[in-house]
Amino acid sequence: WNGSTLVGPQLILDLPVTPGPNHNGGAMTFGPDDKLYVVIGELNRNGQLQNFSGAAAPDDTGVIFRINDDGSAPSDNPFFNQGGNLAKYFAYGIRNSFGLAFDPVTGKLWDTENGPANYDEVNLVEPGFNSGWMRIMGPSSRDAQGTSDLVVFSGSHYVDPKFSWFSTVAPTAIVFTNAANLGVDYLNDVLVGDINNGNLYRFRLNATRDGFIFTNPNLGDLVADNNTELQELILGTGFSGITDLKIGPDALLYVLSFSLGKIFAISRFPSSLAAAVLPSSRSVQVGTTATAFATIINADAVTATGCGLSLLTTLPATFSYQTTNPATNQITGSPNTPVDISAGAAQSFVFALTPSAAIAPTDVQLSFGCTNTN
Repeated sequence: WNGSTLVGPQLILDLPVTPGPNHNGGAMTFGPDDKLYVVIGELNRNGQLQNFSGAAAPDDTGVIFRINDDGSAPSDNPFFNQGGNLAKYFAYGIRNSFGLAFDPVTGKLWDTENGPANYDEVNLVEPGFNSGWMRIMGPSSRDAQGTSDLVVFSGSHYVDPKFSWFSTVAPTAIVFTNAANLGVDYLNDVLVGDINNGNLYRFRLNATRDGFIFTNPNLGDLVADNNTELQELILGTGFSGITDLKIGPDALLYVLSFSLGKIFAISRFPSSLAAAVLPSSRSVQVGTTATAFATIINADAVTATGCGLSLLTTLPATFSYQTTNPATNQITGSPNTPVDISAGAAQSFVFALTPSAAIAPTDVQLSFGCTNTN
């Protein structure tokens, strides 16, 4: 770059394209070590890099490259001493990927991986990682052969995904929220987009930053087997096919929608929402519905979108809410339907709680929120 144009092009990787015509990946990023990481899918090949013993030798498909910026192989690559094509590989056994990102705290690489009919993945990629394709997608415990039929190169290892979608969503970009502009609750989370549904997923990292924390016990196997299990991870919807995510220099989240042809900038909504609940306490009897009223006030200069109520605590009870007319307390909205609140306006709600077992009134804690605020 000479200040106005790109000059002096240099070929540093010459990659295969056949037979294709898909599974060609293409995400790339420089790591904190100043090395260039590039992922390519398996191009529908069936060689050793796809875990077929005795098949075609390593041919630059289904791998993550780690190279110097001149295209040479760093001497500390996991397979450098084996020479040949292997010398440039950081990982292999990858079906297809459109997402690479480094944890800004640990400096470790993560990827997203597209499965066939089942088992998309999020992986922590350590040096020498074998992701398992074509023998394994999803956790090895769900594969009849387990890891016994994988191709092993000296220095390689297999590790289960940190998360899998049983029904494929085609995850794409992955990014770490390394700034507080989205709110401190989102600091250093992992966000992933998908192309099939246009959903934005949020993953909370554990203390050692080598896996995720889930509240739904059914996610203890690290697989979302259905939409119910997936709900706690969905942060945003309606993007109509996400192909890239970036945290900008302004610390805002930028979401690229392929289908809409738009870039969305997402920020934390200012802390200008206030909420009140009446009455502040009352008896709650088993099998009897208790009702109360709540109001959310939007004191900001922009509309608060998708505002609603939810239980902050897990209780043996059913919960629902509806909007009301504050002057008459008459119900105006459908059950559990979020609403927008105009700048400077307020919205009243009635909520109902029907316990199936004894609970104390102090156990009933509500969450008030809008989609553009945390």
